Amino acid sequence: EDDGMGDFLGEYTEAVYGSAVLESVKGVMSRVREMTGLTDDGRKLFEQAFSWNGDPYLRINKGETRSEKDEQRGLQDFFCGLLGLVRNPLSHTLKLDWNIDERQSIEVLTLASAAHKYLDRCFVVPGKRSNARMCV
Repeated sequence: EDDGMGDFLGEYTEAVYGSAVLESVKGVMSRVREMTGLTDDGRKLFEQAFSWNGDPYLRINKGETRSEKDEQRGLQDFFCGLLGLVRNPLSHTLKLDWNIDERQSIEVLTLASAAHKYLDRCFVVPGKRSNARMCV
């Protein structure tokens, strides 16, 4: 006999996974704001924070060689990609329509963890935010 609980539990579990994934990406955005003092959201936040062809707030390296500039651009692309892949679709979709299983949530949580590890390696560009703590 089907009591309908299987469908409900499946939808509930997907919502829990989706919430964990969404909050992990929002946590990355919050940390970037904290480090930089920027108040922007979304792609604009990451493009300004990690600008590879302008005046970034956060750097992964000195940006002197072509290879270092490519790495900075890759960092910006990584953060923008995480946003576009996860935060935007989930933010604009009803929770009931989220289709995220345990495996997918672990994969995204791993990406969010990698983003935090990259932030650990970044430094705040001197003069960009005087009260920001330096990353180690």
